[in-house]
Amino acid sequence: MLGRIVENYKMVSLLGEGGMGTVYKALDIKLDRYTAIKVLNPQQTRNPRFIERFKREAKNQAKLSNPNIVSVYGFVEAKDFLGFVMEYIEGKTVEEYLREYGRLSLNDSIQIMKQVLIGTAYAHSEGFIHRDLKPSNIIIDSKGVVKITDFGIAKSVNESMSLTRTGAKVGTILYMSPEQIKGYDSTIKSDLYSLGITFYEMISGKVPYDFQNEYDILDAHLNSIPVPLSQDFPEIPFEVDEIILRTMNKAISGNYNFCTDFIYELENLESSLPTLTDKDYKSQSHIEIISPMKKPTIGKRIFNIFLFLVFISLLIFSFKAVTEYLVEQEKKELAKKDDLSISTGPLSSIKSDWQKINIGTNENINAILLNDNQIFLFGNNGLIVRSSDQGKSWSKVISSTRSSIYAVTSLRNNKFVAVGEKGLVIISSDNGKTWKSQKSNTAESLFSIKFIGDILYSVGSKGSILTSNDYGRTWSKRSKPSKNIIYDIHFIDPLKGFITGWNGLIMQTKDGGKTWSKKEKVTDDYLRSISFANDKIGLIVGGGGSILRTEDGGSNWNLVNSKSVSAFNKVFFVDERLVLAICNKGEIFQSFDNGLKWEKIQSGTFSTLSYVQKSNDRKIFIAGSNGTLITNQY
Repeated sequence: MLGRIVENYKMVSLLGEGGMGTVYKALDIKLDRYTAIKVLNPQQTRNPRFIERFKREAKNQAKLSNPNIVSVYGFVEAKDFLGFVMEYIEGKTVEEYLREYGRLSLNDSIQIMKQVLIGTAYAHSEGFIHRDLKPSNIIIDSKGVVKITDFGIAKSVNESMSLTRTGAKVGTILYMSPEQIKGYDSTIKSDLYSLGITFYEMISGKVPYDFQNEYDILDAHLNSIPVPLSQDFPEIPFEVDEIILRTMNKAISGNYNFCTDFIYELENLESSLPTLTDKDYKSQSHIEIISPMKKPTIGKRIFNIFLFLVFISLLIFSFKAVTEYLVEQEKKELAKKDDLSISTGPLSSIKSDWQKINIGTNENINAILLNDNQIFLFGNNGLIVRSSDQGKSWSKVISSTRSSIYAVTSLRNNKFVAVGEKGLVIISSDNGKTWKSQKSNTAESLFSIKFIGDILYSVGSKGSILTSNDYGRTWSKRSKPSKNIIYDIHFIDPLKGFITGWNGLIMQTKDGGKTWSKKEKVTDDYLRSISFANDKIGLIVGGGGSILRTEDGGSNWNLVNSKSVSAFNKVFFVDERLVLAICNKGEIFQSFDNGLKWEKIQSGTFSTLSYVQKSNDRKIFIAGSNGTLITNQY
């Protein structure tokens, strides 16, 4: 085939082979440019079904004109030769980058996925579901532009007849959505599911369900949720786990409905991780990636190209008439979720009673400590800032660490202990003026710390539970009741306590944490925060808008309708009846009846809200990403 001339195309080299066809690099002799030609395999040229499907791929892709989709120029036919001509991309697929580097940086993965979603959103607006999105079908050209290819099994929702028989499984098994496995019609969510797996693979270097046999893979797609990336890679923030979970959620509600939802969450993730634009997260146990998107000599140029493409693509998408199918799909989704309230996005008009406080930094704030007239804020990269005048002025405190600080607690006699990533423990014995690092005997990230009686408890990734009997100077590991991430720990009294974590984990202890028993699972969503108003009434909040409530001291937990699909990060009792729950996208929910009924109030910000605390005069402080700090009087 190499060297053969068909019409005005000369076959130059082999680019790749697939189940239906072979792709060649070809020179267009008339226009003096290189193209790519996908040629139907000879053994299939006698099969009318394959010919029709092959032609459909060309027609489908030719209808899509978008910077993030490979363009199709036309058909080329001769005796024993049927092919279609495509734009030739000088670059590599994401699959090739993964083979070369092992895994990609989080920053590159986000930038690649955003461009893929823009192209996919456009295809959806034209009425096409790709149904086989995966790393080998995503190409990054030499300028850093990401393009989707291979619409071989794409489905036009406007077609009156499907060439795929009813009940047939379409797609590649490692990236196949549950509805594809069951043989149901593919939807927008099918593509989003596949892109969630692709995002997971780019970051980790492996697919979430890589088992030895087909049955286990299919069963996992139908019944399992992926192992959190932050569990294997401590440098990956748990917000990434939340995004992936929403793409791969098996429940009817709680996942993304459209590509724009996914894009918005990635933008939110970027804004909450400002250091990503300057440096990639690194792990000593994994290969350091040379970015395919960011090379020093062309980095600025690529970034400008990307912004331009985003603008053009979104402009096309905004003004393109959405097909009747998508309108109908949206109606169906709204019918299912007519009682759910979803944030309308950063362009909405916001009126809020919350006052913003400028703290002089854009670092993420993860924890607040109020002590007498002082306010301490703890954040990423070892940030500690302090105010002694109710937030009017702020000063940085030397923390002796560059690791992120996730939680803090107050002891006696103006002593504080804070914990964070990779087993970080720092203590202060002088009212927060100076901080000293302590050995914790773990490399796992610690997300919560509580002081109960005379014992400090801290919990974190891979089921870690640590205790200290000497105010944080030395630590011992407790036996792990679970291998899942533990996000929070709360004790009603020195003996009775609870932990919450990944995959709906709730465990209880009645002997001060010596032994733990698992409570009946109420949800598969991760559970991020737990708090009690008294010894009977308690609340747990987490991903997918999950709110769990107990009236019997934690013996039984029941789901409460929060009217939200946003992830809750913290629940806080202002008093025994008034409770606040804070979310991503700046959402605040409040309840005046111990968490039975909830209403959303405006915070005046679209930052991720992560921590809430109350002063003695009922002044509430809420902190979040990008140096966010807001306050209100209750």
